[in-house]
Amino acid sequence: MQTLINHQLTIISFAILLLFLIYANCVLEKRSVIRRLYLSAVLLNLFLTLSNLLLKILLESGTIPLMLLRILRGINFIVSPILAYTFLLFVCNYFANPFRIKKQAGLVFNLLFFANTITAIIVFKTDMFINKLGTGAYILPFSISLILLSYSIFVIFKRRKLLLKVEYIYIMSVSLMIVAVTAFQLILNKTGYIWCFNSLILILMFVIIQQGELYKDSLTGARNRQALQKCLDCYEKRNLSRLSAVMIDLDYFKSINDLYGHSEGDFALKAFVKMLQRVYLNSGIVFRTGGDEFLVLIDNRSEPQIHDLMKKVSGVVEKFNAGGNKPYSIKYSYAFGTYKRTDKGVNQFLHEIDLQMYNNKNGKKRIFGEGLQSGIYAGIL
Repeated sequence: MQTLINHQLTIISFAILLLFLIYANCVLEKRSVIRRLYLSAVLLNLFLTLSNLLLKILLESGTIPLMLLRILRGINFIVSPILAYTFLLFVCNYFANPFRIKKQAGLVFNLLFFANTITAIIVFKTDMFINKLGTGAYILPFSISLILLSYSIFVIFKRRKLLLKVEYIYIMSVSLMIVAVTAFQLILNKTGYIWCFNSLILILMFVIIQQGELYKDSLTGARNRQALQKCLDCYEKRNLSRLSAVMIDLDYFKSINDLYGHSEGDFALKAFVKMLQRVYLNSGIVFRTGGDEFLVLIDNRSEPQIHDLMKKVSGVVEKFNAGGNKPYSIKYSYAFGTYKRTDKGVNQFLHEIDLQMYNNKNGKKRIFGEGLQSGIYAGIL
């Protein structure tokens, strides 16, 4: 009983995380990749927490068979870095267009996992570190975890322009916290309550998921109006001189709904958003502002560059239409502009682009590649 009391923090963290597992399984989107990765991370941490708790209790009691000790320590040695890799995959898949790990990096990670597995077999077959619970026995898996977590920070920084400021700060803070604690364990040679700390991190990860859902359009996966307002508030507080925006409206969308049903209309919306997100992967954030209305906010791009981006949109849409998989074609009208010093604020700036887009949609102006006096451009495709 006294032994259990000594490990009460580990037991409490295990119980809390188990409850979170049940709750997350109920509330997270069933087919979501993020859900699968999150639940996998929770299960891994529950396993490692329970395994290490059993190891400590059995070692303290002095009744553990040597073979069982070898097996438990070997499994922990091999599994430990997988939790960090799961977090890396979670970060990569948090974005609308998942970050693809480069082949070279993937090869390095596989080699590290292979080396870790071989080391686990050698170390624990020869009884090295068999009675230690410090980082000395786990220096390799902890070092691999540190590499994987550092790569996660690289991914977040690389895709920072696709995150709202509040998202970027939160996700980066959590990632840095994990790296700091892992490094701390290596330096001090103490695993201590590392799995308890991981339980806290997993709870914070759940908050990240919920935060992402708060700012996401449930149908298309684009950012919603709430996210747009957050983004505009940030722009208002800084230099707007490099802000550009593209207003887009689908043409004949009502006809798609009327003729082919709302399920086809939903498919068209989701397909169009995926095309926009693919084109603006590293240059802008896609928002759904209405039923068939979209806005792309672009930072630090010249007008010729925005023209090129819109041509890419045209190309991917034409490719979709040419596929012939649907009885309809996706058509759209758009207008874009770059913020001028003479503009009276970001809302007025967007309002003028919106008016121009609807003028274009209604056939009053059909201009592609020609500038207006206001610095706004329009087109219909």
